[in-house]
Amino acid sequence: MMLKLYDNINPQSVREKVEKTLYPRHLEIRPNTYISLEQFIINTYIHRHSNYNEVMWSFWSESKGYCLREMSNLLIEISKLDKDLSWDCFETLKKYEVFYEKHHMRSQYVITEKNPIPNEFKKINKCMTKETAQHLVRHSINKSAKE
Repeated sequence: MMLKLYDNINPQSVREKVEKTLYPRHLEIRPNTYISLEQFIINTYIHRHSNYNEVMWSFWSESKGYCLREMSNLLIEISKLDKDLSWDCFETLKKYEVFYEKHHMRSQYVITEKNPIPNEFKKINKCMTKETAQHLVRHSINKSAKE
């Protein structure tokens, strides 16, 4: 399994921190963006209490079926920790299903072990920066999409 919750998570502590500090701060900073408290707690688990941020670019470069299975398994683990989040976990999975294409496309622009700098760009300049390589990869992808 690629996506994993960290060990020793205290669900009561997570909920309390979100309710008392993180969620009110979010509402203060972005008052016109609606996200329920439960959705915010789920996002907190995903982004602060799992390895999602560490693997997200290689994760989203995988097939849609694989990504949705992995996300579903992570959300099941979250709902086991906090049963009040079960329905919202289902809603979160639907959100990721809708956003898969956008995440997948963006993952193609990030250089990872699975998506390295193409050899033809390595030959151009061995001192090329990562940013230049990413630009060339984007240009190459856009060019091949037009053909």
